[in-house]
Amino acid sequence: MFFLMLQMIENEEERSRMAAFYLQYHKLLKKKARDIMQKFGLKDETDLSGDFVHDAMAKIMQNMNTVMSFNDYQLLAYASKTVQSCVID
Repeated sequence: MFFLMLQMIENEEERSRMAAFYLQYHKLLKKKARDIMQKFGLKDETDLSGDFVHDAMAKIMQNMNTVMSFNDYQLLAYASKTVQSCVID
């Protein structure tokens, strides 16, 4: 699903950076989603955490102009907060 969303990004450099970011931090972001879900008593039986990560990545891609100025650590923090926001919503 995420790799289909990448096709929305026209710039090849931005697309490559987001793909590399996703591949590197996908598991960490899923763990973040699961941790927040547990606080609300939700179980990850149907891979709901993966859906939250995909929702967060879609929101991040809507703000590509801002996101591309971030370094990797800032982007990870931004993605983590976005995942948290998606789970809470």
